[in-house]
Amino acid sequence: MEKTILQYTGKTLEFIQPSVFKKHYLLQYEEEQVARLDLPRTFSMNAVFSLFDKKWEIKQISFWKSTFGIYKFGYELPYAQYKGNLFGKGLIELPKGVKLKVNVGLWKGITNVYEKESKILFSVNSKSGLKEKLLISIPGSNELLHEYPWLIILICYLSIIRRHTASM
Repeated sequence: MEKTILQYTGKTLEFIQPSVFKKHYLLQYEEEQVARLDLPRTFSMNAVFSLFDKKWEIKQISFWKSTFGIYKFGYELPYAQYKGNLFGKGLIELPKGVKLKVNVGLWKGITNVYEKESKILFSVNSKSGLKEKLLISIPGSNELLHEYPWLIILICYLSIIRRHTASM
């Protein structure tokens, strides 16, 4: 049976950094590893992640803007894009013209991704500490999340980048 992200609907996933000294992160449910994100170079904003036996890349498209592209591993053209602004709001542009809104709670560390104006696709809650830890909750089953499961990794990656750039 092929695994999908919808198996974790109604459950809490954890996105953790196992070691402070290594630049890799794991998305897991209890002891089961769902995905892995690696930040290969020290001063690079690029990342590589694997999710359900597929490999993807996240690259910063514009140095001056908060625009990131999601690429199938080894491809040159972005599959999707994230565009953020200074006020904690962002937009994810998916294939076929689908757009998702991202709202980052600046003080509480909660990021919500909305499918429509008020329907939450999933939430990411940041827990502070020496090591990175994010709690992801998927409130209901959704076809968009089934088709684009990497959305969760993208939002977790953006939370990591936000935390690292804020500490500089």
